[in-house]
Amino acid sequence: MATGLLVIGGDFNTVLNPFIDKKCNNNKVINNRTQSKLLPCVENFMKSLQLVDCWRRKNPVQQNYTFCRGETSSRLDYFFIPEECLWRVRSCDINDSERPDHQPLSLKINNVSTDTLQEHLQMQPLSQLLGHKSHFGIDALSVEESSHALSEVDIFLAVHSLQVSDTPRPDGIPVSFYKENIQVTIPYIKLLYAGIYSGKLNCSEKRFNESMKSPHDISQHFFNVDYLIIATVLARRLEFFLESQTEGRMPRDSNPVLISSKVLSTQTLLDCIDEELERQRQPDSQLYPTLVQDFHAAKKLLVVRNAHDLSAEMDSLPRQGCPLTSVLISLALKSFASKLFRNLGKPVFYVFKHSVIVCVLPEDLDQVRAIARNSTDEQYDIVILPRENGEPLQENNLDSESEMEDWDRQMDEAEEPAFKM
Repeated sequence: MATGLLVIGGDFNTVLNPFIDKKCNNNKVINNRTQSKLLPCVENFMKSLQLVDCWRRKNPVQQNYTFCRGETSSRLDYFFIPEECLWRVRSCDINDSERPDHQPLSLKINNVSTDTLQEHLQMQPLSQLLGHKSHFGIDALSVEESSHALSEVDIFLAVHSLQVSDTPRPDGIPVSFYKENIQVTIPYIKLLYAGIYSGKLNCSEKRFNESMKSPHDISQHFFNVDYLIIATVLARRLEFFLESQTEGRMPRDSNPVLISSKVLSTQTLLDCIDEELERQRQPDSQLYPTLVQDFHAAKKLLVVRNAHDLSAEMDSLPRQGCPLTSVLISLALKSFASKLFRNLGKPVFYVFKHSVIVCVLPEDLDQVRAIARNSTDEQYDIVILPRENGEPLQENNLDSESEMEDWDRQMDEAEEPAFKM
């Protein structure tokens, strides 16, 4: 419940993307079990507080490392801040030094007051909140309609992932109100979602998805808390779906290809949602509970039109600061990569934040180079990575426990211990 800007930094002794955050010059298979065990913990920690890897967000495709020893280089040191506060980051840099192992990581933030942007509306009872939101037509929605929507656990986790900060809200209602009134917040959010999904609540017409632009970063938007809660739940569900799309393991001797975005339009994200909805209608599609419903709701949250002129064109660029933006960019990258390499044998896909890795076989590499040269798409970048990138995921992992123990002893000499006292 503390108010302020949350900044978390340190040596986490794991890489978030082994394809671009780790390099093994000796062509040996590196499969550090300590790092593998730590990675899910770090990823879940980031999700629980909606944290962003500051350096990677500022450097989407650059390869640089904070830890070097022997033939192995890794990016193990991070600064994390909440997604919504990314506009405060002025710079995040890996600096050169003569230290034998870790390079220093620096973060510069602005501490500009946002008081001039806030209304300082203090909400207390739920009746006051509902009165303030009466234009949503919540009274016309029924409890039955909300019974199949969002679970209480989903809403509870989404609320507690939000930071109590001085971030301005268009309606002036702070995060602290929703946290302090969680028991009455949950049924309210359920009704809102039911209204959005059923079409009784038009997000643009009722200004539910309105936002404020940051005066210091025009790409960053500030949203109302009720919007953020629903967007967070949907983003987590869609992210779980995307994570399940990894197809098989990285074939031996394959080459990783990095697909990243330049500037994607809102229409591109909407088209990708429509393509996924069409795939879900196919008879052989692997169905996920509520997935179609969640994609439809995401579209309604994403489309932002002038509340006084709904015929006007929607915002051309996705709004940064919305939890849905990152996961939908990853969806668009996966869709683009699938279509680009659909004629190859059977590429393997790995989906990361704001990037997708496609592992292609050596016999397909010339064709991939030709595709990369001839690609004129202004929204995507294609980079063929060195073969040593991504070796932690190769199939030829050591199988026997004794071999693994021998390997671990060797790695102790090359990598630092997981924790230092």
